Amino acid sequence: MQAINQPSFERIEVDISLSDDAEDVDPSIAPTQEIEVKYHLPEEEISLGPACWMWDFLRRSRQAGFFLPLSGGVDSCATAVIVHQMTRLVFKAVTEDKDPQAISDMLRIVGEPSTSTWRPTCPQDIATRMFHTTYMGMKENSSPDTRKRAADLAATIGAYHIDLVSLGVPPSLGFGNILTSNKDIDTVYHALVTLFTTVTTFVPKYSMYGGTPAARLRMVMAYLLAQLLPTVRQRNAKNPENPNPGSLLVLGSANVDESLRLKRFILWADGSFDMPLLKSFVSAPPTAELLPITEAYVQDDGKSICKLL
Repeated sequence: MQAINQPSFERIEVDISLSDDAEDVDPSIAPTQEIEVKYHLPEEEISLGPACWMWDFLRRSRQAGFFLPLSGGVDSCATAVIVHQMTRLVFKAVTEDKDPQAISDMLRIVGEPSTSTWRPTCPQDIATRMFHTTYMGMKENSSPDTRKRAADLAATIGAYHIDLVSLGVPPSLGFGNILTSNKDIDTVYHALVTLFTTVTTFVPKYSMYGGTPAARLRMVMAYLLAQLLPTVRQRNAKNPENPNPGSLLVLGSANVDESLRLKRFILWADGSFDMPLLKSFVSAPPTAELLPITEAYVQDDGKSICKLL
């Protein structure tokens, strides 16, 4: 009833037309074609969404790049693959789309002045200058398999990789920088345990004996490396616009209830990014390698979780 009582729009006849009379009967003129909707696979969404968000966060934070502890397991592998997708997208925006904002952000992040003519020839060129990874092994806990997977993945992506426990197994794929050392985090672990025991007279032990601070030490070491690696690598040392080396954003990885989807994502990335080494991550037993490897015991996180359920 309200619509009936409202005054109608006034219509005024004018002697103009917005189209030619011939167009009124032109059979070649038709509505535009329907746009086909592109629905991404869940694995594509996992790859694209976080990758775009990570780049946006990195450029707005004005930091020097990312740091990721690589364990040789599925979780950190998935995070590294997302970073790889990020560098692929940035590479396309810089080299194919010639996006001026992407070029400006990339040059600043990798430590080049805004007038630099440096351009990446592949996504790995970008990763080598802004993505840092480290394998933090322990002499009694870490296996050659996880170490090699971590080094191979870093080399494939192009990351600047530090191996804190060199077992003489070189990466079989070759992008990026691989730094090896005959030192591991056992030195830090024993120093902390000795200090704690001196203060409290209590001796902390591995979980198979009562507990371990090894994982916490890895976190502390990760933040120390993230803070100082740009300085070690002399980032911005020759940049007159900004001599500050900056620091890295620390990435993490955790996954319990989404393991099936995560494995699907890794297998999808295997085919989509031509990274056949990813299959070895999916087939490997899940383990944080926080406990000593013995003839009678090898840590299996999957079995440990089942015991808690």
